[in-house]
Amino acid sequence: MVEHNLAKVGVASSNLVSRSILFILFFPSILLANPIQIQSQYCVRHESLMLSDIISEVENDLILMELPHSSKFQIPYIRIEALLKDHGFESIDQSGGLITLNRHCVSDDLLKPLENKLKEEFYKAYKSLKIEHFNLFPQAPLPPDFKDYTFEKWRLSSSTLRRTKGSFAATYLDTKEMRKTLYFRFEIRASLKGFKAKHNLSNGTILTLEALEPARFSLDEISDIPLELFQSNEWVLKHYVRQGTVILLRHLELKPLVRKHSYVDALVKDGGLVITIRAQALSDGSKGDMVRVRTTEGRMFNAIVMSDTKVLIKE
Repeated sequence: MVEHNLAKVGVASSNLVSRSILFILFFPSILLANPIQIQSQYCVRHESLMLSDIISEVENDLILMELPHSSKFQIPYIRIEALLKDHGFESIDQSGGLITLNRHCVSDDLLKPLENKLKEEFYKAYKSLKIEHFNLFPQAPLPPDFKDYTFEKWRLSSSTLRRTKGSFAATYLDTKEMRKTLYFRFEIRASLKGFKAKHNLSNGTILTLEALEPARFSLDEISDIPLELFQSNEWVLKHYVRQGTVILLRHLELKPLVRKHSYVDALVKDGGLVITIRAQALSDGSKGDMVRVRTTEGRMFNAIVMSDTKVLIKE
């Protein structure tokens, strides 16, 4: 009887071990995969939401859920999270809680030229930008002959490049040279380098390396162009900044080369002759700024700031 019970335990244990081994053998990717980062928009190519709609490269595709016959619809992240978890996948929400599924999908090759142009604009705006994810969608079905259209121009505001999600209009010439305006949406996840305040900084602080610390941060953390490169004693804070704040260009103004009440050499050009006279600046000025100066004889002139010690009289 004891031997019989032991045999049953042995069989049960061996079956359990066997199932565990089979699970490990057949589902290594599920066990070892990194969490899937869920974006706010996806293209849906079938009547059902497929695993391949969310993960670009999958060996065995799966149907996650049936979808309504709509061109565009939204699903809460928690629903997608539960569907993926049912199949052994962990996920991280990058969508903000709501995912848009689009059926206005086109091949990557068709939109790649426009996508590259938009990426180029982001790279121009942010010198240290590193793009981690980029999606571009038409807001309505594209014309059947769109591949033969010629890009002409777009309406892209500077504020668009400060967002991680946005829309814009692009003008194309069709095959009959007629102008067509098409509308697109984009989504970008990216990081960049800049500086954060080491401690609370007051208005008028001249920035030095002692006041700042280098940092890499997400594009969605900022509301304006950040300070990516700087030299000590070049910038002055226009506003109070708290510790840990990313330093943005709107926080700053160039440190004046010439300070009010300081004395400078004022150059006067007379043909090929240059005369230098001593003068006092009556206002602050950076390089290229116009300032008012007063000579030691009391005469007043407008002058262009050339350096921290020289100005060029323009009268």
